[in-house]
Amino acid sequence: MGKKSIYVLVAVAAITLCAAYLSFFSMNSAESSRGDEMTGIVTRGSVEEVVLALGTLEPTSMVRVGTQVTGQIKAIHVRVGQTVMPGDLLAEIDAVTEQNTLRTARAKVEDMKAQRDLKQIEIRFAEFGYRRQRNLSKHNAVTTKELEEAEKTYQTLLADLVSQEAKIRQSEVEVESAQAALAHTRITAPMNGKILAIPIEPGQTLNSAQTSPTVAVLANLDEMTVKIRISEVDVWRTRPGQNAWFTIIGDPLTRYQATLEAVEYAPPSIADEPANDRSAEKAEDSAIYYHGVLRVKNPEEKLRPKMTAQVHISMGRADDVLLVPWAALSLRQADGSYLVKVKDTGGKVTERPVRIGYTDRIHAQVLEGLRQGETVLLGVSEPNTTS
Repeated sequence: MGKKSIYVLVAVAAITLCAAYLSFFSMNSAESSRGDEMTGIVTRGSVEEVVLALGTLEPTSMVRVGTQVTGQIKAIHVRVGQTVMPGDLLAEIDAVTEQNTLRTARAKVEDMKAQRDLKQIEIRFAEFGYRRQRNLSKHNAVTTKELEEAEKTYQTLLADLVSQEAKIRQSEVEVESAQAALAHTRITAPMNGKILAIPIEPGQTLNSAQTSPTVAVLANLDEMTVKIRISEVDVWRTRPGQNAWFTIIGDPLTRYQATLEAVEYAPPSIADEPANDRSAEKAEDSAIYYHGVLRVKNPEEKLRPKMTAQVHISMGRADDVLLVPWAALSLRQADGSYLVKVKDTGGKVTERPVRIGYTDRIHAQVLEGLRQGETVLLGVSEPNTTS
């Protein structure tokens, strides 16, 4: 046998081996794909449909305690985290200026009262002189001009006394204002709660004329508010009165039950948009959120301000119903149904329209179209329940 024949035989053998290998590989791939086919079973159980949203925890009652007088911080009597009651002393401002102002106002009142007493003495003498002139005029012992001058002096002094009384009342108001200013140098708690922040230091000078300085942030943590940001995709499904629960990032296992108290009808940004500003119209790629509110008791004070809450708002719940895996549903059809591929005991696959109720995106409630125990194929197109 020549070398050429040998080369031909080797080439034919190689081609035959390749063909056999490819045929074996394709058969194994087909069998493997059939063996890896993912299926699910129609079962019976419970399902709850929820709207997911993020929220921020805030105290229901929180105040920023400020000062109404200008001066230097003399002392701070509380610390962050301390619980205080109404009237407890928080801080003191140097009161020398206010004390001097009060003393000056009181001295002015005393001076005004002394002037009033003097004016009353003058009135008594003027009244005596006026009566004397009037009696003498009856006997033509004085001229009409002298009588008129005596009456004028008397009436003028009476008017001066009225003016002096008004000045005294005005001075007394200045005393009350000075007393109030002096009292404001002692900053007290307006309610019971916990000190969250003290943004001042002893020796710091506060200027109430230019800003509204905060001495302490005080909050009652017994009840907390969750301010929720609800997407425009879901807000149409929410309404006050719906049950809700949330968890915090640090403790995802503890559920806090609450009721949706309110849902705003417009996003917060609407208050900042000029009515005639066309540029304020919603951009196609911008996300719109509406605010909702939850309230929850916080007796152990585990919930703190500015914590992030992962909120679940219940749209409805169904118990002891047929459930189909969410992944078995096709895209939603025009009539509202979904197509599900059902596999019978012989391995035959048929497509069947199914109507669903509540879904948690893991299982969906079967309203019609499937029976308990039936096998369905998974991994079809992701269903869409928002259309």
